[in-house]
Amino acid sequence: MKSTGIIIVEDQVTVAMDIEMRLSALGYAVLGIATNEQELEALSARQAPDLVLMDINLNAARNGIQLAGQISAQGGPPVVFLTAFSDGKTFTEALDSHPFGYVVKPFEDQALQRAIEVALHQYKKQNVLQQSDKLVRFLLDHRGQTAALLDAKKIFRNCNAAFEQLSGYLSNELAGKSLDELLEREPDEQVLLRHRNGRAANTPLQLQPLCEPGTGEAYAWLLAEPASREQDELVNQGRSVFIREKHQHFQILVDDIIVLEALDNYTRIETAKKIYTVKLFLKDVLSKMPAPSFIRVHRSFGVNFIHITHLEEETLYLGKRAVPVGRQYREELMNRINVL
Repeated sequence: MKSTGIIIVEDQVTVAMDIEMRLSALGYAVLGIATNEQELEALSARQAPDLVLMDINLNAARNGIQLAGQISAQGGPPVVFLTAFSDGKTFTEALDSHPFGYVVKPFEDQALQRAIEVALHQYKKQNVLQQSDKLVRFLLDHRGQTAALLDAKKIFRNCNAAFEQLSGYLSNELAGKSLDELLEREPDEQVLLRHRNGRAANTPLQLQPLCEPGTGEAYAWLLAEPASREQDELVNQGRSVFIREKHQHFQILVDDIIVLEALDNYTRIETAKKIYTVKLFLKDVLSKMPAPSFIRVHRSFGVNFIHITHLEEETLYLGKRAVPVGRQYREELMNRINVL
């Protein structure tokens, strides 16, 4: 079984070495020790830690609370604080960075181990909830399509009303059924959905991945319609774009687009009135948008510059819509902002 990988962020060498020995004795894999932001970034890029043990009071440009806030905003691993300060002010400030644990020095090995295990458990639970939200959002976004959700073993978990009508099953009746139970393979290798009354639905099925491997349960979606050609998904017409939905193209003004969000090999296009989904990578959608209206601010987000209202630390706001800003994109963003 793979050991939990931990990075220690501590600028006192003797303290860091003591923590490293104690973690090793508890069975954890210490991936490295960082004393500042730059070392933490370099270690994280190489090692991909499962958890970060963070000293709050670092003798560096940014303290542990600020670094933890950045990790949280970028969707990084859980952070457990280590600190010699137990006063209310420090604790309150630490809470704002959304840590998964808080251990006061000096501490017993058992207290440290329990804090780490609770943090890992809560982080996993949070990811499951976020994944569930993502799947529900998928069904809502595809109300006009025939869609169902399956897990990694191709077992049905949920579906929308259109899929219920096509299959003849209610959502709660489908739950737990295997995809293979409902498939009918034609001589030409085309795969059709078999209705509960025995007839085959005349719409081919397209099975597409919904999640990247290792990001939780590997759900997939099932679209009961032929996949559109990628070049037809989004057509640029200068200050407007045409988005393909089923067999129609809908025109939306570029200025009405607020946020672009990557969902694996799909992209959500958010406007104030509606959310669209196209089968294109985020980079490809951005390439079809007129420059310099859009800017990529995170590996998963691009935004329409005209909708930006304010920037706080590592978070960009477009009205009430908050979007994280990735470190590698921050410089370009700041170069675009005209600061007086």
